[in-house]
Amino acid sequence: YACLHTLQHYNIVWAVAFSKLNRSVVASCGADSTCKIWNISNGECLKTLEHNSTVYTGAWSPSNKTQLATGANDDKVRIWNTDTSECRELVGHEDSVISIAYSQDGITLVSASADHTCRLWNVANGTELRIFRGATAGVFSIVFSPNDGTVFASVGNDSTIRIWHACTGSCIREIIGTSIAEDTELDRDMLAYSP
Repeated sequence: YACLHTLQHYNIVWAVAFSKLNRSVVASCGADSTCKIWNISNGECLKTLEHNSTVYTGAWSPSNKTQLATGANDDKVRIWNTDTSECRELVGHEDSVISIAYSQDGITLVSASADHTCRLWNVANGTELRIFRGATAGVFSIVFSPNDGTVFASVGNDSTIRIWHACTGSCIREIIGTSIAEDTELDRDMLAYSP
């Protein structure tokens, strides 16, 4: 493999997100308080979405190619129209939003925060539908099951993976482990489902 382009922020880049609906773009989120949208083929920055603080996460809607959600250090989730740069702020978290994930149909979005909670949002109107509590430390990664859009998993600094039912709010299972942070130099905040 060869590097095609170097896409530059002016500080740490925390996340990148590819769009399934528009394969010509990628979004990058950084500590320079921006989310940038790039043309993959030529490396051109198509748009810069300004925030008030570090942007930790971004996710493209699976059902709307111009919709991008971001989560930032100012405790907010933002849902952007990337054509117009307009955004709706989803307010409820009490600490940094570190990870976000859309449901398979794009109707809902779940966010994970350093405030020890995950929150489920209605994308169309920005309503908070449910708060998921149970973590004893910050939650840093979430992902919906590829097989069941009503189930998602979360993991964070309490060394526990939790499987949640999005509709009922119940924790279906907890998988408790040792703290990776104490045992290795690896990051402890990544989670993925097997397809």
